[in-house]
Amino acid sequence: MLPDPGATGIELLWAAPEGNRADAPASDPARLRSCAGARLGRVEAELRDLDADGRHRTFSFACAAGNPPSAARVADLPEIFIDLREGRYRLDLRWFAATRDLDDGALLGTSQQTLQLAADTILLVEQELRTPLLPWTLDLSGAAACEQLTLEILYADPAADLLDPDPAADRYRNALRSQQGLLVGSPIPCASLSDGPHSFADLDRGAYLLRLDVDGRRCELDFLVDQDGAALAVDLAKPGCAG
Repeated sequence: MLPDPGATGIELLWAAPEGNRADAPASDPARLRSCAGARLGRVEAELRDLDADGRHRTFSFACAAGNPPSAARVADLPEIFIDLREGRYRLDLRWFAATRDLDDGALLGTSQQTLQLAADTILLVEQELRTPLLPWTLDLSGAAACEQLTLEILYADPAADLLDPDPAADRYRNALRSQQGLLVGSPIPCASLSDGPHSFADLDRGAYLLRLDVDGRRCELDFLVDQDGAALAVDLAKPGCAG
């Protein structure tokens, strides 16, 4: 909805920054996900008039409506406009996981703020939709059957998963290390590996590819990081993927 001249209300924009900071200094901006890449489905905006008891309403939006690419944020008006009268409002935002039935998606985060809205003013409200980092387990076996292993974790579809795709940014992280010491992104002597689970405590929700190079044999396996994500089992003697 586009505002009329002289309108009073709020425009809403949000962003879905990644949370894992394995190989980025704290000062660097977090990479931004598309709603599909962050597996976000629906965002609720509840507005309560603080100057009028009982006056409130909840609006529901597809996540993508408030998360356009960075270039569109500069060039275009926000898609979401809510017409209001002047006054004080409490804005509660709630964001939910994407599922086939968006109404059933798990609640992933909330925010609350108070807005002061003047007459004939449109207030732009921007919010980060941060989601919990999740554990993921790689279950390795067959380490005695190889000499050298290189692991990489890639975005399953960088063009769709990232808000502003970069052809050079297909790798999720360069310096991930499991709680057992397994390093992702650099060659590892297989003699230093032990069979069994390797746990990563804090990955971002999403779909990924695990690229393996086992003694020069390269292949890829897909996996998902979400609340119900299963461990990925890999036998280094026979990785079980084409390549």
